Amino acid sequence: GYLHRALPYVEPIAAKVATVHAARDGRLAEVHSVFRDLCAALLPHLDEEEQSLFPALMSKEPDQTAIARQIESMQVEHLAVAKLLERIRAASDEFTLPEWACNSYNTLFSELKQLESDVFTHVHLENHVLRPRFAASSAGLI
Repeated sequence: GYLHRALPYVEPIAAKVATVHAARDGRLAEVHSVFRDLCAALLPHLDEEEQSLFPALMSKEPDQTAIARQIESMQVEHLAVAKLLERIRAASDEFTLPEWACNSYNTLFSELKQLESDVFTHVHLENHVLRPRFAASSAGLI
């Protein structure tokens, strides 16, 4: 739920800050561009998980092969999202605000830090909690 709310909230802030301050701080155009790529990667990923993978996992008769493919795809997407987050962090100089940063600039970097943290939690839970449970379940251990 958080990402579905945060991504559309942050995008216009990123656009505004890039437009207003890009002449003074060129990295903001890259932050905005990579953020758009992040949205394009994350929103379909979340929808796929919520509409397909999670219901399949909860099914009384899950298609183990299809689920295994979806989990593998999910992990590949997680790696791609991590690279985008790394690019945002690098372009923002580790979310370092200049002395002259306005409220929108401050809000953008604060939101990006929170979003990064939420995505890392999301990925951790899926890679280190969900995936092992499925693997154990499909091996007949649970």
